[in-house]
Amino acid sequence: MSLSLPLTPTFVAWSLAASLASAQSVTFQPRADFDLSDRHPIQSATADFDLDGNLDLIVSCEGQNNGRVSVLWGDGSGDYGSNTDVNVYLAWGLVVDDFNGDGWPDFAVTSCGWAQHGIGILFNDHQRGFIGGSGTSSLGTPPVGLASADFDHDGDVDLAVANNAGGYAIDWFKNNGNGYFGSFIVIPYSSGLAGQRVVAGDFDNDGWADLALSHSGGVKLIQNIHQSYEWFHTFPTSIPSGATVGLAVADMNRDGNLDIVTGNGLITVWYGAGDGSFPTNSSSGVYSIGDVKIADVDGDTWLDVVGVAPLQIAYGSPSGLAGGAQVVPTGTGPTTCMTGDFDNDGRIDIATACNNNAQDAYVSVHLQTATPAPSVYCTSKWSSLGCVPTIGFSGAPHSAGSSPFHVTASAILNQKAGLLIYGFQRGSGAFQGGVLCISGGVKRTQIQSSGGSTSGNNCSGSFDYDMQARIQGGSDPLLATGVKVDAQYWYRDPADPFTSGLSNALEFVIAP
Repeated sequence: MSLSLPLTPTFVAWSLAASLASAQSVTFQPRADFDLSDRHPIQSATADFDLDGNLDLIVSCEGQNNGRVSVLWGDGSGDYGSNTDVNVYLAWGLVVDDFNGDGWPDFAVTSCGWAQHGIGILFNDHQRGFIGGSGTSSLGTPPVGLASADFDHDGDVDLAVANNAGGYAIDWFKNNGNGYFGSFIVIPYSSGLAGQRVVAGDFDNDGWADLALSHSGGVKLIQNIHQSYEWFHTFPTSIPSGATVGLAVADMNRDGNLDIVTGNGLITVWYGAGDGSFPTNSSSGVYSIGDVKIADVDGDTWLDVVGVAPLQIAYGSPSGLAGGAQVVPTGTGPTTCMTGDFDNDGRIDIATACNNNAQDAYVSVHLQTATPAPSVYCTSKWSSLGCVPTIGFSGAPHSAGSSPFHVTASAILNQKAGLLIYGFQRGSGAFQGGVLCISGGVKRTQIQSSGGSTSGNNCSGSFDYDMQARIQGGSDPLLATGVKVDAQYWYRDPADPFTSGLSNALEFVIAP
């Protein structure tokens, strides 16, 4: 490796894409598995059902000629060893909301049968139990997906259902005000589609919740025109994503317009223009056809996409999804995923419900690990005066907050120019009579003076660089949450055969 360092060094850098691929990742503890009470998990969600401040998990299980919905109770440490089960025939579609307006989360679930299809509303009894509320049936069969929103602006949460065949692909149901629902109301522009999932969101920014349906041909967009004779109408645009199952909604690029995320063979973000159209998209380039959930997993303020199968994280950025994704080894046959801070440590964790080859199903919980403390490694190059320059630090690197993170060096020749160099991997190559301890896209910071004694030659100089200012300053977009950085000081040593000196190195990971 060639590296010329007069006062304007030139570095041989890796490609931006390669750096992004290596930088975008978080680490997880070994997974913990928790049994489900029935087979064939289908859909899932998270909510604090008992209002104890800890996230709980809910999973619908189709079973074998039976079916259940399991609520796994979180204790705030990531343990889900206790659960409540509700018998629901061929449980499939699932949505969590407060349907009776008492401030406690309830849930709605579909029975995905042909002869015994329907939608049940289960009210939270405030004692870690659920009691049957109203039941209703969709026009189409079988019902496979649910969405909730106040579609008619009367203050009550309404329901929409996606049907896989046998009639219209979407119906909706008006809440009568107490969590009980009347008969279906047809959405006539969905006939003949094989629905998979349905989500609600205001795609045209008119203040009314619209609908998006994933189906065998793409995503159909349904506009809420809030007129009594025809409440919903088809948008003039659709999303030609091909056969699509996974579906989620969020403002991924922070422009004030809702975007749609699909699992359609790829994890793809379709960017909303705010008028009901989605003219551009960004794909992770990673195969995924199943469930997708949205969360800021790496804490960099940009939303990421978690999808199955396999379990993977496609990281968001200011320019869209980063190329590639981080695959997280999980249980056997993951069918649906969940996200949230399961252990209350401020980091987003992930979980999957696993089919386990149609045997005893379970939930695999992956708790995100804490960011490791900075560590010193490698060997310094002795200076011409026999001193050993030593790197150090104070504070901690992070993407948010105001406290500095100082990377320092001591025992430096006095009154000499130097700078901090950094990369994204460790190195061990011979360089200018010492060891270049860093690699992976080497970059330089501003030139500094070592200071120290103003006369004579000694080792009273030192360096101090606030790496936190560079992380938050935006001059290097690769310095993001979860990125591992390796840093080393280079400085002038005129009496050395190579006229340069090198400290040892510091490795650190940028925390949220």
